[in-house]
Parts: sequence; structure tokens; C-alpha cells
Amino acid sequence: LLALGCWGCDSTSEQMKESAKALEARLVTTPTKAVCDSLTTLYRDLAKANPEDHAASLGYLTRAAEVQFIYNSDAAPSARWLFDALSHHAEGQNLTETISVLAQIWNSNNYKAAASAKMGPDDIDNTRLYLQKNQVWMDSALVRLDKKMQGGLNVEKPVARKFIEIAEAYASITDSPDKYADLLMKAAGLAKNTGEFNKSLQLYFKLSNRLPDHPQAKTALFMQGFIYENDLHDLNKAKTTYEEFLRKYPNDPDYADDAKIALQTLGKSPEEMLKSFK
Repeated sequence: LLALGCWGCDSTSEQMKESAKALEARLVTTPTKAVCDSLTTLYRDLAKANPEDHAASLGYLTRAAEVQFIYNSDAAPSARWLFDALSHHAEGQNLTETISVLAQIWNSNNYKAAASAKMGPDDIDNTRLYLQKNQVWMDSALVRLDKKMQGGLNVEKPVARKFIEIAEAYASITDSPDKYADLLMKAAGLAKNTGEFNKSLQLYFKLSNRLPDHPQAKTALFMQGFIYENDLHDLNKAKTTYEEFLRKYPNDPDYADDAKIALQTLGKSPEEMLKSFK
């Protein structure tokens, strides 16, 4: 009887896994709330049905949280399912994907205005605590995403956006100025390369404004002027930014001359530029 009972449990779990596969396929073509809710419920039930299989349960709860967050834009339950996964199934497991989703939720809560993305104070405190304890897994997530983009040679926007969100979340909880600057510079450069110019400006500004004396702040400020001039074609803001750069860093060996030339040539045609140089 015991053997038959165990076989029945295994059979039920396999049926649930097959149902999950079918729902995942439906999610691609029909991402309705009903499909999302069915899938998240099924993954959570699978985790409950296999509490001693920590690797599998971690994966089920992580995917449930990801679906709930991405498709239902509901951060609070997503975060709590991840807390459950990290509390009961994290030991000895690879937490790259779990921490990636938690970092994206944290970033969304920090920078998006949607009410559904907001979390309560306890959820916010727990999210920060888990991210601070697991910074190594955010590093792992960024390395994995960078490899997927082949170091910038093959950049897909969804992958780039995920990298940017995790990097920005990581920057918001690190105590290291160098780490903060490095994360924002990488994220800002990637945003620019994928045409997310306003996001790139925002990230460069955060760095130059928060750490004006950091060695990378000069590059961040110059890049703001460059984006205003060449990508957004806002010459007034480009002029203001280049002037600000020269006030702050008049003798900078890397960008001061470039900023001066940019100010001389803003808005001029190639013929006018050639004439001014002559």
C-alpha cells in the first residue's frame, strides 16, 4: 500500500509538470491573467508537493514569482514567494535566477509608479536584506547575461533590459562607490547601445550627481552632453551640459578639449564646421 501511495504521488507530480508545460506554452500565445494565475498556482502546488526536493522547489517558486511579476505586475506576492524559496530551499543551491527576479522586483519598486508594483515596508526591508546577503548571485546573474549578449556583440533588448534592471538594483544596495560607479556605467552604456537614450541619461546622471569626485563621474557627465547632442538632438541641453563639464573639469585630459570643440560646432553644418576650423 505504501509503495502504491508513493507511485500515486509520483504520478500526480508528473501530471502537474505536464500541465505546467502546457500552461507555459499558452502563456506565450495567450498571456491572460487566468493563464498566469493557473500557472503560478500550479508551480506553488508543485513546490508544496515536493518540499524535500530543494532544487526543484526553488525553481518552481522562482518561476511562479517571475510569472506573477512580469505578467500580472504584482510585486508583493512575487517577493514573498521568493522569500519562501530563499528561506526553505536556498542552502547549497544556485541562486542566480532567484536573486535576479528579486533584484528586478526591487528595481521596479524603486523606480516605477504603478501601484501594483509597490510593496509594503516589511516586504521592502526583506527584499533589501536578501539582496545585500546575496550580492555574489547578482554578480553571477550579470556575468551570465553578459555572456548571453557575447560581451555586447549580440545584444537583444529583453536581455539588455534585464541586465540594466539588475545592475541598477545592485547599485542601489551596494556600499562600494567603485562598484556603484562600475554598475551604472555598464548599464548606461548598454542602454545607449540599445537605443534607450533617456534611460542612459538617467543612469549617467545618477552617477555624476551622486559621486561627482569619482574618476568615472567625468565620463558620465560628458556622455550626457554627447547623448543630448548626437542621439536626442537637444542642442540647448547639450550646450548646458558641456558648459557644466568645463566648469567642473576645465583641465580634464580626456574630455575637456572634446567638450570645447562640441560647443564650437553645435548645430553647425559640415561646411560651417570646416570654415570655423579654418
